Amino acid sequence: MLPLKNEFQYFLSACEYLNFSHAAVSLDIQQASVSKAIKKLEDQYGKKLFIRKARTLKITEFGLILQRQLIKHEEMWSKEFFELMEEYDSISGKIKLGIHETVAINSLGETLSRLNEINEELFVDIMFDNSLEVIRKVARGDYDIGVAVTTPGQSDIFITPLQKEFVATWSAKNKPKEVLYYNPEMVGLVKHLKQYSKYKKVPVASYELMAEMSKTSHGIFLLPNPVASRVGILKQCDYSSSSDFQLSLIYRYDRPKTKAFEAVIKMIKEEFTSH
Repeated sequence: MLPLKNEFQYFLSACEYLNFSHAAVSLDIQQASVSKAIKKLEDQYGKKLFIRKARTLKITEFGLILQRQLIKHEEMWSKEFFELMEEYDSISGKIKLGIHETVAINSLGETLSRLNEINEELFVDIMFDNSLEVIRKVARGDYDIGVAVTTPGQSDIFITPLQKEFVATWSAKNKPKEVLYYNPEMVGLVKHLKQYSKYKKVPVASYELMAEMSKTSHGIFLLPNPVASRVGILKQCDYSSSSDFQLSLIYRYDRPKTKAFEAVIKMIKEEFTSH
């Protein structure tokens, strides 16, 4: 039954039996509790719910409207609840995974291609966002799971460290020009830019484009080490600019731990522990 507050439960029982005494017996409560609940609802809405007769009740037009709405919501709730119960006990349903595109390419390429192959009834939507947005949307409940560079103070989400990475400047040339390419969405960017105050700074909002540009450019590139390593020909320019950060798996503490959710979490963790 729909987990309604007591007044609505008592009202529906009174509608069923058209008698406060019989409704009270069915609910295992005192008749006075039913009468008091009906009076409270009538005062709340400013409308009569029943017309009292000698040994029975007649539902008013407004009472019928309220009854229909409560039954409708009860049916909807029951349907959704049992669908969720079915998902809880099986690897099925839909899960939204938030992740930065570059993190997906660098660290979870093979796993992401297999997530929708765990079970034909499971659908994993891959949502691309920067790390700060992933964290916000997981905290809000927009995403079920996130893989992101974590920041302190996220008390409402569960954080599992996956791997340490670092950001540094890189170049394919031995004597690069004083031109710095950077991603304006990078976490902790201000600290890095301060070290290159005399450089011409060029924002490029894509690590993948920066990786391609770095192969032929004479400038330097502020990149996470997995991106630079994937290019293959880049050399780290200034070790003093390196900065560690933590890539983490995140989800809300109150997220229902369905079998599908646990299967996705397990695959992501195994991908990092296998490296």
